[in-house]
Amino acid sequence: MSSEVSRNTEAHVKAQYEAFPYPDVAAGESDGTALAAMPSDLLAINHYTFGGDRDFSQPFRVLVAGGGTGIATVRLAQQMQTAGCPSRLAYIDLSEASRKRAEQRAQTLGLDNIDFYTGSLFELPSLALGEFDYIDCSGVLHHLEEPASGLKVLAESLAPEGGMGLMLYGPYSRAGIYPIQELMRRLGEGSQSDRLPLLKKILNGLPETNLLLHHERFRQGYGDNDAELVDLFLHPVDRPFTVPEIMALCEGAGLRVVRFLPTAKYDPSTYIGEPEILERMEASTWAERAALAELLIGNMHMHFFFAVQSGNTADISLDVGRPDIAQYVPELRDIDGASLAAKLSQSDGFTHTWDGTTVTATITDDMRALIAEIDGMRTLEEIYLVLAGRCDGMDWSRFRATYRAVHAVFHDLLYGLFLRR
Repeated sequence: MSSEVSRNTEAHVKAQYEAFPYPDVAAGESDGTALAAMPSDLLAINHYTFGGDRDFSQPFRVLVAGGGTGIATVRLAQQMQTAGCPSRLAYIDLSEASRKRAEQRAQTLGLDNIDFYTGSLFELPSLALGEFDYIDCSGVLHHLEEPASGLKVLAESLAPEGGMGLMLYGPYSRAGIYPIQELMRRLGEGSQSDRLPLLKKILNGLPETNLLLHHERFRQGYGDNDAELVDLFLHPVDRPFTVPEIMALCEGAGLRVVRFLPTAKYDPSTYIGEPEILERMEASTWAERAALAELLIGNMHMHFFFAVQSGNTADISLDVGRPDIAQYVPELRDIDGASLAAKLSQSDGFTHTWDGTTVTATITDDMRALIAEIDGMRTLEEIYLVLAGRCDGMDWSRFRATYRAVHAVFHDLLYGLFLRR
């Protein structure tokens, strides 16, 4: 692909986001807390890319590449500010209009630890910003003519022991989008603003056989969000990736994928219990299982994942089966344990839905008791000692099994519980 073609595409992408900043959401958060954004969360970043060892009261350099209207930017900046982190966050995006939205959001939340840059991520070397401990890049690479080149630029800006959080489109749940994109191209050129009225007429008159109507994610329509319609159906470049393609893309950039998120979504056993099928998957790696889950569930329209440098050999695995698990502190995202336990007191069943796929779990009294003690300060060993003195027969084996069950629901399923050393 010639650099001229790439520059022309970038110019079209820039023009789109100047006219339709995306995502088009309100700049302020009513309760003073930045909107949650996956993977953009310090607890998760610590858990997945630093093995729970990162001290955020120390300098921590962050880059948000393709920051858009600022959801991930303000989320991370607010968390860094709360943690007393002395570093600043760098935001870069092609669109001046998107940057203004992001700056407004930061101002509304009283954040002054962000440096804003307008430009392409390919311009990072010329900005000479140095290395970053964490790079956030969600919804960007799949809109590049050369996503592999873009990822390499980011990898070169990542510190040797740093981590990266990314999101790329998946092909299967978005299968109905691409015929509409091609239809709009064949019906004529023009700006997105000019073609938007025609697009709305087409979407309102789709025959029942159209593939778009058979995916839960898109079945209920799009309301009046023009920015979303443009981003979905009128984008000049949109290239989805399967799990194996993401693994290869990262490997080519000198990165290795740590995990796809949330982890239970990428485990076939979440959806199927047939013994013969599970037996055939026993020898599979977690990455192979993730690829199988993608094929099985069919509704993954976005892939969120963490990656680190291929040469990073640090022990960053926080598997709950590790022998020193008692020394780790469990932390809940955006809620305290006592409040969560109270919310769970109404029922022994828990239900969660991913774009039409419903997963159920059982919440026991032991689980509620454990959850109520999670305060982000005490280790699992300390929580165990509290419960051992309160619950009849609560030995370490029972406690550990209970924490496994809690972790399976609130970490694996909901992306809401993490560990730090």
